[in-house]
Amino acid sequence: MFDMKDFVQAVRTVMSDVHDVYPSIEWELYQPIVVEIDAEQFVLGRLPIVFGAMMVLIFIVIAAVYRAAFVPIKLTLTLLLPIFAIYGEIHDDVQAAAALSSLACLTVYVST
Repeated sequence: MFDMKDFVQAVRTVMSDVHDVYPSIEWELYQPIVVEIDAEQFVLGRLPIVFGAMMVLIFIVIAAVYRAAFVPIKLTLTLLLPIFAIYGEIHDDVQAAAALSSLACLTVYVST
């Protein structure tokens, strides 16, 4: 199957190689799927830190409210495991829909 992330990376590699040969030319790659790929990489790069901080905060608040150390762990097993299982199913469907919508052409702006 055609992967847009690999294609965008390949286009950026070619653009970088051309820029090395002709440094006076400035390249910009714009297409909604490219912006979406960049946003995904931006968010996923910060997700582990945000997710970890929120989990620690939630564990502390729940443990303080119920005055029990194991209640957050039981809630995690009860709630998050099914949510992650469902998220995996939904995420695959969203990626398939994004691949279909990305069949539009890429636009490259060249300014001299």
